[in-house]
Amino acid sequence: MSRISPGTLLLAMVAIAAGLLGAYIVKQNLEKQEEVVEVAPEVPEVQTLVVPMSSTSLTAGREISLGDIAIYRLTRDQMVEQGIEGPFMNNTEQIIGRVLRADLPAGKVFDTNVFYPEGMGPGVAELLEPGMRAITVPVEMDSAVAGFATPGTWVDVLFRSQATSNQGAQSDPLPEVAVTLLERVKVLAVDDNTIEGRRSAATQSARVTLEVVPDDATTLRVVDGRGTLALALRHPDDEISFSSQNPLSLTEVLNIPPPQKHRMEIFRGKRVSRVDFETQRNSMNFVTRVAEQEEPPVDPQPSPNITPTSAKTSSVGNNQ
Repeated sequence: MSRISPGTLLLAMVAIAAGLLGAYIVKQNLEKQEEVVEVAPEVPEVQTLVVPMSSTSLTAGREISLGDIAIYRLTRDQMVEQGIEGPFMNNTEQIIGRVLRADLPAGKVFDTNVFYPEGMGPGVAELLEPGMRAITVPVEMDSAVAGFATPGTWVDVLFRSQATSNQGAQSDPLPEVAVTLLERVKVLAVDDNTIEGRRSAATQSARVTLEVVPDDATTLRVVDGRGTLALALRHPDDEISFSSQNPLSLTEVLNIPPPQKHRMEIFRGKRVSRVDFETQRNSMNFVTRVAEQEEPPVDPQPSPNITPTSAKTSSVGNNQ
């Protein structure tokens, strides 16, 4: 029977000790991993919804564009905190291009009740303020600020009269003048377009519907067919009035002096003839217009701005 040497016994004991130490280390590592797994909390998944909201205050009659929409992702609790209840439109493609039926404050959701039916807008009667009137006038598109006078804008109405000649003893000729006829007038529609901010198709002329007081509606009918109308765009907050302006003629704009009026009285026996004429400088020459009338001799009184001149019959006859 063989004997175990002391060296072999020592090696066996060292191996057993190393094995026990390794097992202890492995056990400690496993316990630490189990502790980490137990400490780590479970994060529940929070569901959010896409919520399109108005980015600014929007007025009735406005056509919604992408810039009018702010898109948020909110949880149910956040929606409750902001007072969002009931159904709302969450697809921006269904919102863009629709026309508002009522004012919509900033930060509000969109729903079908705030819109007109798709493809439709407000009628003129819906846009009228109480006590106001809607009247339609023809305007050249160049005179409508090249089409920038869209529904919802504010304008001044300019009128240029047509010059008329003296057609009878009871009618006076009318000069061609321009005047600011109406100030601060709201455009309700251009042709059949009543949607705020939408420009109409390019045409040479248009029929513009304006919101005016009843007296101004009468004024527009009085000048109808007597000249042309134009629109001057103005800021919506501009309330400055220039109603004291007088009508301007071309001679006043070009600073041409007014014609000088003269009167010549010609005596023939017991009768006297009066010749009224005026001279006006036009470029390099003078234009003279003469009107003659014969009346019984009276003691003449010079008219304002008229220079009287007396002449003998013989001398006048030679001049004529």
